[in-house]
Amino acid sequence: MNNILKADTPSSLLIYYIIGLVLLVGAHHLSPTNLAGPGLDLPAFFIYFILALYLFLRTLLRVSKLKRPLTRQMAVNVFLSYIINFIGAAVVIILFFTPSNSW
Repeated sequence: MNNILKADTPSSLLIYYIIGLVLLVGAHHLSPTNLAGPGLDLPAFFIYFILALYLFLRTLLRVSKLKRPLTRQMAVNVFLSYIINFIGAAVVIILFFTPSNSW
């Protein structure tokens, strides 16, 4: 339980990104940004972006503190952590530039 709250493992990072994405899609479903004005998805995008930035910086700091040489399992964890961070950032960018009526 402690590792999930710290976001130290790739699975905990994935859980945070899934929760953020669910909140973003839910906020968009409740009140999308359209010609009538900004909706709830605009602050949700901001929160998701801050979450992605925080998790990426946390991963960078965690990797910089690892002792060298890396074992195979540590290298796989680092690689998966970076992949999950890049996919999470790509999702927010793709959704931000997608028209609101298409999702």
